Amino acid sequence: VKRIYLRPIETDETVSSTAPVDTIRKLISYRLSQSMKSNDYHSFIPQGTKLLTAKLQNNILKLNFDENFLQDTGGIQQLKLKAGQIVYTATQFPGVQGVKLLIKGKSLKEWDGDGIFQSDVLSRNDIPKIMRIF
Repeated sequence: VKRIYLRPIETDETVSSTAPVDTIRKLISYRLSQSMKSNDYHSFIPQGTKLLTAKLQNNILKLNFDENFLQDTGGIQQLKLKAGQIVYTATQFPGVQGVKLLIKGKSLKEWDGDGIFQSDVLSRNDIPKIMRIF
């Protein structure tokens, strides 16, 4: 069994009100180098994914992606890994305690036909819980 570890994208962003959104934009446009790929680094965010809207309110970062976010889905495991990448990256910033993921205005919970996502808002602490459900 191969283990997968989630790590936030490293950034040189200074902590500001726009840093979480700027870093998510970097994450979805980031392409791994060949050396990273050969060392088993992966990004599960499909190429071409666009962030349509973003808003930080009451410590919740609301991110609305286009339908490309759902492409290349190798089932629910890959969808959980995509959510994990986004949540781990966003919650590294002070003031972001949770992330609400939307695809074309519809919550990730609504897209999930398996009932894995029990809440519209995911915190860093939720990710290990949902990752155990394979």
